[in-house]
Amino acid sequence: MVQIKASRALVRELAQWGIQRVYGIPADSLIDGFSAERQLVDYVQVRHEEVAAVAAAAAGKLTGKIGVAMASVGPGATHLLNGLYDAKMDHTPMLAIVSQVPTTMMGTHYLQDMDENELFASLDTFHAQVSDARQIPGTVREAIEKAYATQSPLIVIIPDDLADQEINYRPVDKRQHVGQPLAGTNDEVTQTRALLAAAKRPLLFVGAGIAQAQEEMVAFATRYQLPVVSTAPAVSLISSDFDHYLGAVGRIGTAPAYEAVQLADLIVMVGTQYPFARFFPEQVKTIQVNNHIADLGNQVAAEQLVLADAATYFKQLNESQPSPKQAGAFLAACQTAKQNWQDYLNQ
Repeated sequence: MVQIKASRALVRELAQWGIQRVYGIPADSLIDGFSAERQLVDYVQVRHEEVAAVAAAAAGKLTGKIGVAMASVGPGATHLLNGLYDAKMDHTPMLAIVSQVPTTMMGTHYLQDMDENELFASLDTFHAQVSDARQIPGTVREAIEKAYATQSPLIVIIPDDLADQEINYRPVDKRQHVGQPLAGTNDEVTQTRALLAAAKRPLLFVGAGIAQAQEEMVAFATRYQLPVVSTAPAVSLISSDFDHYLGAVGRIGTAPAYEAVQLADLIVMVGTQYPFARFFPEQVKTIQVNNHIADLGNQVAAEQLVLADAATYFKQLNESQPSPKQAGAFLAACQTAKQNWQDYLNQ
């Protein structure tokens, strides 16, 4: 146990969780801790708090590890909302550390005094305002744990006079935040395989939810000989050299991807609640695999809904199919369309 400023204890707590950088504008007395502990965590100064929030959300999406943004009191806090809602809608772990006016000034109409609790209430996630400097490390620890558990943004509000106070800080070993991945049942695997076997033109449609499952996705598409299309946010997750991949669907999609969706008789949606799924061809059957129960079935009436982690369910399906299937005419036609499209673009 050491006696240090609460702002330094905050930084050490972030480092305990493997957090390497925080994005923000120097936020009142909180910045003192980042200056003193700069060897542990990099403070990346941005030009606007909205950039900090968007950067933190992007870091969470790209790495699966929590992104952290920091803002000063009042207007600084309001600027975080776009990034926070981006993280909420895309199920991304994120932590926002927000300064507040000193405790003696709260509720007195002091400069930039505002009800930050009310501001963040609409996010419908954990947010806490500490009232004692000794609460700061534990509150941050709880927020990080819940951000991982719920895959959502969390907010910790720290009055300016508390960050400078000396507290006794005892580091706690980093918690194991990765739970057991959700697996499909044997019956669900059997049903998925039966639907794939019955389909003449099956298609794999993936979203950003495959961020930690790229290898498993490629193995699944190859083993079951499926053409693959994606949402726009998932384009960077799939190599354009993968010969099963036709590109993105939607307003910034490709012609072969659009055509494949129109011709498919079965679409396996994994890691996405694609908002335009309601415009799929009326007769197409769908299977939806997602690890967020609220995302299942809210865009399209699926033939099968599977609550499971993408990588885990891909592995289950791969293991249930010992040898690769023989490529069918639909995949060959899709690959020809992809080559024709590429030739057109090159011309």
